[in-house]
Amino acid sequence: MVARASGSQSSTQLHQDSPPPTFRGALETLLYLAGALSWLLLIVVAHQSSGSSRSSGSQVSTLGDLLITAGDPITAVRDIVFSLGALTFYYLLYTARLIPRWLSGWGIAGTIGYLAAGVIAVFSTELVVLLLPLALQEMVMAVWLIAKGFDARAIATLTPAKGGPSLGTLVNADSVS
Repeated sequence: MVARASGSQSSTQLHQDSPPPTFRGALETLLYLAGALSWLLLIVVAHQSSGSSRSSGSQVSTLGDLLITAGDPITAVRDIVFSLGALTFYYLLYTARLIPRWLSGWGIAGTIGYLAAGVIAVFSTELVVLLLPLALQEMVMAVWLIAKGFDARAIATLTPAKGGPSLGTLVNADSVS
């Protein structure tokens, strides 16, 4: 289900017929796996290096250097893909008003910095300082959701998809049992 804001309606409409954004998630997963695989291959290269002759040792060393440097562009692209998903997530939270707007707006601003850090890392060096606002915002949002949860009034204004149960009914049913 994907929530979309409707310009003619005051509430948020949920559409079940929209395709889920699985491509972004799958791409992000593959990039995490590629980074982890490059780290695991370093172990194999280190074992090869310790038992190899001097002439093949330089080749193994070159392969090790390649695996180490391959992690940087993989991480940069992964940061870009992650930030696009996070931008969508915080935009939906902002429009649905499930959490306070200052918190979701902070998420949008932090995600823009995260995206900028990923784009800069593709061409030069990684700027970790641009990642910090989103990291702090996610911790604050986690504490907020644990302490207060989603805004019940905002959930009640959500309209269900065709033939589906009301989200307000689902939330009230969960809180009773």
